[in-house]
Amino acid sequence: MSTLCLFTYALSILPEGNVMYRLGVANPNTFLAADMVPRRLPSACMDLNYLSLRINFNDMDECLAALCILRSSPCLLELELLARPDEQAPKVSAKNLLEEDYQNCFFTQLRFVKIAGIFGVPRELNFINFLLANSPMLERMTVKPASQDGGWDLLKELLRFRRASVHAEIIYLDP
Repeated sequence: MSTLCLFTYALSILPEGNVMYRLGVANPNTFLAADMVPRRLPSACMDLNYLSLRINFNDMDECLAALCILRSSPCLLELELLARPDEQAPKVSAKNLLEEDYQNCFFTQLRFVKIAGIFGVPRELNFINFLLANSPMLERMTVKPASQDGGWDLLKELLRFRRASVHAEIIYLDP
């Protein structure tokens, strides 16, 4: 069974109803990142309204896998992204998400985003910018960096990003 099939099966056995779920795998993105990453999963995760992912933002495959999950979760209300700081060394070959064909990727139900453990490197900022630009119903994005270093620059950069939602506020938490 391919890793994509295993991941799809894992999502398909989630309980129905008002789902709040945290994938209990150390790195759920490897389910998708190991194969060719599709734009969407074979079937939508209609009951998924909360998702927590651990991610290496500098790994393009992991970013694309996370986007695949997000695109396949049309009812997602809350997203939590936890950067894996031990693996955040930038890769030269990583591309910008906005250079990929993801401009028409809107997260129409997403209301709350929490991002923790980031350092403010370009790939992380690119992902945050992408979420802000494509989440028209976003109410709050909470960002907590991994360290105090460069915190002021990170905050200034976050405040400059355009937002699809006029009501979206960015909350910066000290590490």
